[in-house]
Amino acid sequence: MSVPKYLNDGNYRLTQQVGCDEISLPFSDVGDHSSVEIKRTYRVAQGSYIPALPMSRISIASGFAYLVNESEASNIGLGILEFTRTYDSIPITRNWESTTIAYSKQYVSTSASYDWTTPPPAPEITEITYSTPGRVFYEYSLTPFDPLIAPRVAVLFGSVVAFGGWGLLQEGQYYPAEDSEVGIYKGKIFYRRTVAVKWSNFVRIS
Repeated sequence: MSVPKYLNDGNYRLTQQVGCDEISLPFSDVGDHSSVEIKRTYRVAQGSYIPALPMSRISIASGFAYLVNESEASNIGLGILEFTRTYDSIPITRNWESTTIAYSKQYVSTSASYDWTTPPPAPEITEITYSTPGRVFYEYSLTPFDPLIAPRVAVLFGSVVAFGGWGLLQEGQYYPAEDSEVGIYKGKIFYRRTVAVKWSNFVRIS
């Protein structure tokens, strides 16, 4: 006579956790030992299964973690379903990761001296590309981010148009080297990734 693999000896009309939390640190390889991911396995009678609301939260030692995924429920026998819910804390901001990028620094030339009998020359933009250390900033939030716009200029119909605070750059400060990347990390946790460079002025030698 065959014996069922699982015995329903509990009240599975209510969702019950099975076993202990599985806790991982998704960013420990880049020095973040605070952000956590928790996986919990549950069982419930098939007729009583109700998916959890996305981004419902649980309390953890550091605050809260939010439901970012619920696995497909599998029937383990005797009408009992088993599934896993994954909860993530909002990752902390990371600003210590380094990289090397090819950065194009822009310069604008507008001539103030010209023959008044001829139209003034159009502004010119020169770019100098060089390799420089960069820093990568990661930010996370429950609300969507706007991208940070990299400082740059363009000539539009003979006029200089500035973006991202170009012209207000200060020596030694970090500024976006390119427009930020924004998106969803997991569930409805949003992220913004910005590659930045420390501004330095070239020394004029002639």
